[in-house]
Amino acid sequence: MKVNINIDKSIAETNVTINAREMSKDVENLVAILNNASDANIVCYKNNLIYFIEKEEAIRFYMFDNAISVETMKDTYTVKSRLKILEEILGNNFIRISSSEIININYISHVDLSDKGTIKIIFKNKEFTYASRRNVSLIKERLGI
Repeated sequence: MKVNINIDKSIAETNVTINAREMSKDVENLVAILNNASDANIVCYKNNLIYFIEKEEAIRFYMFDNAISVETMKDTYTVKSRLKILEEILGNNFIRISSSEIININYISHVDLSDKGTIKIIFKNKEFTYASRRNVSLIKERLGI
């Protein structure tokens, strides 16, 4: 991939042009990164409507029915991005707890360590999830437990 940058003080608004032979996953990923990295909002979809939510409003991003869902305190939406891309653009308050889920640690109410080797994470909205065993040590470290 070749990247060209043209700095010109006469340009009123920054714009990005992507030249590609065909639409590919790499091009789609690049578009998703550019769309979501430009500000603090995530572009979400629900019932043929487009919503813009602030990244910090997201409680968690997870796979559901072969799509990425984002849960907030108010509602659940669909995101047209991959978890890997989201993981790159989200801040330090987010942690990957499994191959199919990223959570916002600011929305954790409490954790349950009673099952051997697993962590049950309960959010402030009373929803819960489980961390994969592979990520337990990383999660404990990030949460200071």
